[in-house]
Formats: sequence, structure tokens, C-alpha cells
Amino acid sequence: MARGCFALGLLVYSAVLLHFGSRLVVRRAQLRASAIPQATALPVLSTWRKPAAGRPMNIFVYTDLPAKFNEEIRRENRKCVSSMFAAEVAFHNFLLHSTVRTTDPAQADLFFVPVYSTCRFTAFAGGGPDPWDGRRTMQAAIDWLLTHHPELWLANKGRDHVFMATHDYATCFDYKRERATEPLSVVRNSIVLQTFGDKNSVCYDAKRQVVIPPFLPTQSTKGAVVLQANWKEFVTTGALGIAQKKNNVGTPLVARRRRDINCFFIGQLEWKDANGEIDEGYSGGIRQRIRKLHGADPWFMIKHVTREGAGGVDKSLYTDYLERSVFCLSPAGFAPWTKRFFEALIHGCIPVVIADTLVLPFEDQLDYSRLIVRVSQEELAQGLLKIRLQNISEETVVSMQRAIAAAKEAFLFRFPTDHPAAVGWVGDLRGGGGGGNAFDYILRALAAKKAWWVD
Repeated sequence: MARGCFALGLLVYSAVLLHFGSRLVVRRAQLRASAIPQATALPVLSTWRKPAAGRPMNIFVYTDLPAKFNEEIRRENRKCVSSMFAAEVAFHNFLLHSTVRTTDPAQADLFFVPVYSTCRFTAFAGGGPDPWDGRRTMQAAIDWLLTHHPELWLANKGRDHVFMATHDYATCFDYKRERATEPLSVVRNSIVLQTFGDKNSVCYDAKRQVVIPPFLPTQSTKGAVVLQANWKEFVTTGALGIAQKKNNVGTPLVARRRRDINCFFIGQLEWKDANGEIDEGYSGGIRQRIRKLHGADPWFMIKHVTREGAGGVDKSLYTDYLERSVFCLSPAGFAPWTKRFFEALIHGCIPVVIADTLVLPFEDQLDYSRLIVRVSQEELAQGLLKIRLQNISEETVVSMQRAIAAAKEAFLFRFPTDHPAAVGWVGDLRGGGGGGNAFDYILRALAAKKAWWVD
């Protein structure tokens, strides 16, 4: 049905082009011409504050934290290691095999607490993580820490301890904006790695929190085998295997074909709660406005997916749409951040961010002005989205695609091998370096937090 609707949309689009004249025809041709750019230099910021020279950073991992705070939770639910919230599992497993890890707390600069607070899922939250359980689990883990290792916590009042909170609103532990008003107080001094970043929210503090990407499974070297967040393999078949293979196995980031979709979005354009009631506050009205203003415009491909999944497409078709699109909308959902932003980047589609207060991962390392388009919520409300995108030159589009090709590894949790081994990090920016994958960017961010927050 989705393929049929898409074909019908193309026919309607062709008719509109003929009717409205040559300007749009020329504009479409310009966008399609930007098909095969090569990677350019990594778009790093010149203002990156490099930590002072000194010995390498050491991180201690609390391996004696009871399994009820991590491994037992992981075994309860397979989604714990494959969902977009699984970065907490991936980073834990990376640290266990990393050369930055020390087993001597006396040598540690930072202390990592491997508590999985987004691993239990609930139907009430639309199949997402249970935020209330996450809050209780995090609090209980810190209570255990204060009982068994009070000297390590109290030595620096928790400032040198690192936690992960990959839920919609991080340590506020909720998925609705109006309820996300109370961060967990016990981690108020600690460093938190979180997918949530919002300049106007009490759930984000730039001084001590690091915004990171969500988890997207990466490809093993063994064909259609995907590495989960716990470094384990599982064989994929059908659409998932195809999508992951396109995603991660040496294929060109920018598809070797012309991009014939101007601007693409598929996802929820409204939200109904468990009782079937429409949530008028969902996305702050952004997605609803996109649907109203552009849902029927053939210049866009916009598809609504219900809470139950109706209207969705399989992963191979979704990947195909991303690889055929020049721009991909990235509007706020429950929170300002969305997984679609990162899916667009790794497939070479230029993200169009519509979330005024959004803080993106590694903003102090990457020059996002070369990677994305930001459209304000006011511009959207005034109906200026389309003209903003149409007025971007072909030269700029190609330049941004090249920058995306160079930077996309920053958003992937790339394990170096199929099997655990001692791994280091390439990111010693003290020597002017950079690059690597999400693990490297996170470690650089932690080195900066050590210098500017802990010390």
C-alpha cells in the first residue's frame, strides 16, 4: 500500500510541476544533481577548548555494582540492547574493554556507574522505557554506592562520577514536556551522558552534562549480522538485514544515484495516549503544523504513522527513502531530540531541525552550520519552510553532503571488532586530532568535563 501511495504521489507531483511552470522544475533538477559528493575535511570547530596537557584520562568502572542494576535488567528485555535508548549498554561495554579504564580507584579521574535506567519498557509509554522505574533504579543504585563506596563518592561530592540517562528527558525521567520539571536531585553534581539537550529545560545543565547520540545497531564483518549494544551478535534476515547492511558496511554514505525526493518525513504527526485521546501538546504543535501546512504538498513526502504502527514502512523501504532524499525533517517529538536526525545523517540526507531549543551532540566539537539546516518554529508557523529549503543553492547542498560524509561516524557507536578486545580512543584533541566514532567523541567530552567541571 505504501509503495502504491508513493507512486500516486509522484504522479500528482509531476502534474503540479507541469502546472506551476519552470522555476520549480529547475529547483528540483538542482537538488537531484547533488547525488555523489565526496567526503570533505572533518567539520570541527576552531573554538574547541582543548584540555591542558597531562597524563591520559583514567576511568574506573564499578564492576561490583549488583547485576540487578544492569545485567539482570538487560536479560529481561531484548530491546535493551537494540533500541535507540541502548547507548547506556554500549558505552558500559566499551569502557570494560577500553584502555582508558583503570581497575585502581586511586588512579581514577572519573568513576562510571553502570546503571541501566532505560532498559525496562512499558506499554503505557507507547512501548518506550518506563521513566518511573528508571528514576527508582537510579536512586537505588546511588543508595548502594553510598553504602558500599562512600569514600569514593564523598571525596568529590559526586562531581567525578559519570552516569547515563538516555530517556526522553534524561534525569527528569518522564516523556512528557509538562511533567519533566524535577531532575533527580541525587545526581545534581555528577556528570551525565544523555540524549536530551534543551537550552530552556531544567533537565539539561551544560556545565556537567554531555549530549550524546542515541544508539543505532552497527554491522558486524560477518554479512547480515548486527552488533548489539552488549557487543553480542544476532543474525538478521529480510528487511532489517538489508537496512543494516546499507547502513554500515562500506557502502557510500551518499547513494550512488540521484536523489529524487526533495524533503522527507515519516513518523507520528499526532499522538494518542493509551486511552485513545489526542495529546494536543505533543511536539509543541510542531508536527501538527507540518502536517497542516505541507502534508498535501507534493514537493514534500510526508507520511503519518499511528501509535499502533499503521502507515509505517519496513526498514529497507525507509532506508531507500532516506537515501533518495535531499532534506529530511527532524521536528521535535515528545522531546526536542529525535532518532530521525541521526538516521538522516548516516544516510547522507541533510537534517532540517525544527526545535528552537535543541542542543545537539558534541556541539563544542562539530561545526553544525556545515551539516544541518535549522528552521525556527516561527518560520514554520509563517509557512516559510518550503521557501527556506528551495532557496538553498546547489553548491551549498553539495558542500553540506560532503561535510556529512566526513562527520557521520561521530553518531555511530562503532565497536572496533566483532569480539571484545582492548581498545583505545583516537580522540586526543590536545594534539589537534579528532574524528573517530561516538565513543571517541564522548571520551573527548569527558576529558573536557574533567578539566572544566571536576578539577
